[in-house]
Amino acid sequence: MKKKSFLTMLCTMICCVAFGATAQRTILSHNGTLTQYDSNHWMEAIGNAVEGDTVYFTSGAFTGVVTITKPIVLIGAGATSPDDDYFWRSVYNDYCVENETYVENFHINIPGSITLTKCMFEGMHIGSITIQKSISGLSCKRCRCSGLRMGDKDQNTDVIVTGLVLESCFIVGLDYYDATFSNIDIHNCILGNLFNREVENVTFTNCALTNDCGGFANDHFVNCIIKGGYWEHQTFVNSVTTDGHTSTSSYTNCKVSSEDPTSMTAAVLQSKGYLGNDGKVVGPLGGSTPFTLRPSQPYISSSTLSYSSSTKKLSVNVTVKQGQ
Repeated sequence: MKKKSFLTMLCTMICCVAFGATAQRTILSHNGTLTQYDSNHWMEAIGNAVEGDTVYFTSGAFTGVVTITKPIVLIGAGATSPDDDYFWRSVYNDYCVENETYVENFHINIPGSITLTKCMFEGMHIGSITIQKSISGLSCKRCRCSGLRMGDKDQNTDVIVTGLVLESCFIVGLDYYDATFSNIDIHNCILGNLFNREVENVTFTNCALTNDCGGFANDHFVNCIIKGGYWEHQTFVNSVTTDGHTSTSSYTNCKVSSEDPTSMTAAVLQSKGYLGNDGKVVGPLGGSTPFTLRPSQPYISSSTLSYSSSTKKLSVNVTVKQGQ
């Protein structure tokens, strides 16, 4: 039997309706079978998912706290993805807006013996993600998150985070309570406060660090733009900072800006010659995967409901968009 793509499967389940009321939903994909849940039962979709399943979210606000105990994939309809002229201004709006998926809180409690092999979160505006157990291979892509917390300060939990990938994410706060890191990949991200634990031997590529950050040691910043911070014992390559260089750090082809480079558009960065070793502007607006908060794969943008009094049938119309 010929396998159908996710996009094709959804098209075959769409009912023809002329008009309908928009409804926020989650859709569980399991072995080619799609099951829909309304906004009040979105946590059940995650609870019913098994290893390898994908849960799709339409746009809308999904409130509550859910604990994830198995390796599944969660894909939203994207978060605010501003155009270049208003990039920095709109990316800082900390509220749910139309046409984005907002989920309040996730707790990740997957056994450390399991290595994740797929992107776990993509295209979401998430209130907070808390990693409660040691984890390997966690990937967060094109998401906006007010707080990524590793370790539980209330329960004094030590966690080991291996193979973490953050790609094209906007993260306001990274909290390292009792976490140990190795093999971390962070690129094309906008990062706010980084604190509570030393972060060592991590490479940040095409990132913007927008606030004063502390707790770094022996890290590498490539094609980055950085505002403030106390940068001892670091390596900087093709980066722009707002503060003077320190004698304990290494600098190659770096510049000091009198203005805040993290508030500049791509055009302004280009005009000032703030370019990385890849020839593109430094920071998340350049690089091989320019910053966006829309999913890279097909996603569900909306779901509408319609009731026909003549046929006495309820129809569902799911709209799927191709990822960027």
